Amino acid sequence: MAQPLAAGTRLGSFEIVSILGAGGMGEVYRAHDTRLNRIVALKILRPDKIASVERFHREARVVSRLSHPHICPIYDVGEENGTPFFVMEYLAGQTLSERLDDGAIPLPETLQYAVEICEALTEAHRHGVIHRDVKPGNIMLTREGVKLLDFGLAKLKEPKEDDAAGEADTLDLTDDGGILGTPSYMAPEQLEAREVDARADLFAVGAVLYEMVTGRKAFPGSSRASVTAAILTSDPPPMAMSQPITPPALERVVARCLAKHPDDRWQTASDLGWELNDIAETRLGDHSSAGERRRPTRLRNAILAATLVAATFLTAFALSPRDRSQPSYERVTSRRGIVSAARFAPDGQTIIYSAAWEGQPYDLFLARVGSMESRPLSLANGRILSVSPKGDLAVLFGTQSFAWGVGTLARVSLAGGAPRELLDSVTEADWGPDDSLAVVRRRTSDMQVEFPVGAPLHEAPSIWSMRVSPRGDRVAFFASQGPWPGVTGQLVVVDRSRRASTLVRGVLALGLAWAPGSDEVWFTAARADGPPALRAVSLSGTERVVERVPAPLKLEDIAPDGRVLLTKGFDLGGITCLLPGESSEREIGWLQNSRVEGVSADGNTILFGAREGNWLRAVYVRRPDAAPAVRLGDGHPESLSADGKWVLARAPGAANDWGNEWMLVPTGAGAPKRLPRGDIAQLREGAWLPDGAQILFTAIDKGGAARAYVQNVNTGQMRGITPEGVYMPEKAATPDGKSALVSLDGQWWLYPIDSGARRAVPAIGADDSPIQWSTGGGSVYVTRSRGSMRPPIQIDRVNVASGRREPFRTVVPSDPVGLDRIESLVMTPDGRGYCYSYARRLQELYVAGGLK
Repeated sequence: MAQPLAAGTRLGSFEIVSILGAGGMGEVYRAHDTRLNRIVALKILRPDKIASVERFHREARVVSRLSHPHICPIYDVGEENGTPFFVMEYLAGQTLSERLDDGAIPLPETLQYAVEICEALTEAHRHGVIHRDVKPGNIMLTREGVKLLDFGLAKLKEPKEDDAAGEADTLDLTDDGGILGTPSYMAPEQLEAREVDARADLFAVGAVLYEMVTGRKAFPGSSRASVTAAILTSDPPPMAMSQPITPPALERVVARCLAKHPDDRWQTASDLGWELNDIAETRLGDHSSAGERRRPTRLRNAILAATLVAATFLTAFALSPRDRSQPSYERVTSRRGIVSAARFAPDGQTIIYSAAWEGQPYDLFLARVGSMESRPLSLANGRILSVSPKGDLAVLFGTQSFAWGVGTLARVSLAGGAPRELLDSVTEADWGPDDSLAVVRRRTSDMQVEFPVGAPLHEAPSIWSMRVSPRGDRVAFFASQGPWPGVTGQLVVVDRSRRASTLVRGVLALGLAWAPGSDEVWFTAARADGPPALRAVSLSGTERVVERVPAPLKLEDIAPDGRVLLTKGFDLGGITCLLPGESSEREIGWLQNSRVEGVSADGNTILFGAREGNWLRAVYVRRPDAAPAVRLGDGHPESLSADGKWVLARAPGAANDWGNEWMLVPTGAGAPKRLPRGDIAQLREGAWLPDGAQILFTAIDKGGAARAYVQNVNTGQMRGITPEGVYMPEKAATPDGKSALVSLDGQWWLYPIDSGARRAVPAIGADDSPIQWSTGGGSVYVTRSRGSMRPPIQIDRVNVASGRREPFRTVVPSDPVGLDRIESLVMTPDGRGYCYSYARRLQELYVAGGLK
């Protein structure tokens, strides 16, 4: 291929300034029009493509038919020394392809660009021009909006009399036998070289829209063949999986664009443009003219409608709740599912809450005090964290549960507009009275409170339920030394100078809020001396019980007039197994609060523990063919030995303690025996080695770092086998007992148990969670998302040597309602059997008055 033209080269009256880009047929230059003294874009045909000169001329004739603000116009055509060229408007900006290099595009811009692309195609199609190469590289983003480029592959639906007879209709869309175009954006009929019409362009618009929303191609692939196969045989994942705030209406629009058969797509670019414009106006407000009045969004409509009836409810609350003689409870929700978080809006009558109803994904809802009707706000997988004094929502998008979540923090205005992303790796956020934001961010090994953002106040392994005081001078939260929120914690208050005070210790707690007009912190928690209750503590540490009810409570928020927002729930738990040789799952649990910890290789013995609160207090085994489970004793079970004769368990600790001594419990006759713990400060996961004479476990030593240890159960001798800072799954030991699979610094390794060098295992990804070695040890069964056990659970089999990964099975509970997560999953080595334990949490939201 010839060298690009040098600066200063003349083509007629046009002087080359610099090259702008190159395509399949030609090169585009920035040039100076010496006659009219203006900058233009000059497209020339490459010398090695001279056979395509007719197609090159044809592009100029096609575009000359079109006059539209979103189509790049052609000014002139010419030829110099045998080199054909045509002159176009010079556009300052960047291509959509370049913009997508930075990732997904915010919804307002996405919809604006898409509407303008449709307007350009409407003009082209009206003149019988089908583009056939709509893609991000052919879409220019300028100050004036979108400009559609490169009609080199365009087809004329009805050729004009002055064209060569049938030229545009019969022009072959091939080059040396291969189909021209960009496969990722080509409709099925285009890929198969069948007759195409305007609906092929609409397929391409759908693929471009998908990529703008998600930042990913709708049909990715490593080769032309794999992309073609994907387009012809599969549908892309829902956009909401990558961009949770995608409006459902936009999902439907794009899915219709990408229909395999043209008859199932939008039939005209005009119809598609109108639909996209309606979504933009309905959800984001009409930005087409700065002088026009914006249409209210769905969220804004809901707020306005709620405000209109506010006076009706003000009368009901004319008396302060504190003047009432007895507390009152008013139910806000009526559906079956999980409420993950709820907050009062500044008016004290509007409630915004996050919930997963009837097994559907989490969404945000708006409700009014006095009404059980809720309106969805269509913010999929959003969790409400705070409402600012100005009415803006702090919403967390990403993985969540009834207790907490980690994801991307975004700001959503109650007045309308798209969510604006603020921070990643956030678990909590709350606005202070001056509109400053406090957050909790997850780091590599701990969590950090920042107030304002970027100013660290406190660090701990786990921090949850963080709230800013009414004066903005303090932050309150729960913290613990455990690896995740929700375990035994302390209620901590930190001022702006980083002085921390621990007001409450040793509680199993979720939910806190500052009481209006006081320095008290209210919280819901369980202590060893009683059931969960709503409690209050002063800054001096004086604690009192506000309310006890015969159900688990979680404090969500307190209104300025003292009314309290609470979730009330109950848990149903169980164990489900698919045993080797059986064709369907069955319930196998014994007690309601039980957790499966192991299953024997033949599936005939199931190990589980019975819980009290969050702690396993009793060791059980059950054989599927026997009616009763067998209670082996107190403790926290961890692993069943290969011969089925012993259980490794943690010895019972204090009331709110997992236990810090290993205990060997016989499944038959005999007495338990404890193992010495040496300098271990805290035990983590543990399991038997195949020889039955040693155990493998992780623990935190007195220095505060986790590492893997091996201990001889006969002598008690213990030795470390890994460096500090590792994570080890429960089934870490290889079947031959020679190595342990551990994660260190985001990489999986096989560490020798006796001697030798460690070996990297790149076949297992950083986000994989290994759950069981295969029988021979050549493969590992893993779940695809480390730390996430949300149904449905996909289990893959990964060959350690070759790196080959294949889907093995999907675990899908038959009733997903209220299943926030599957709590544990164990498998037999041959993969034919598995068991999982689950907790079904069903919650209702209440407003309580008269509490004091």
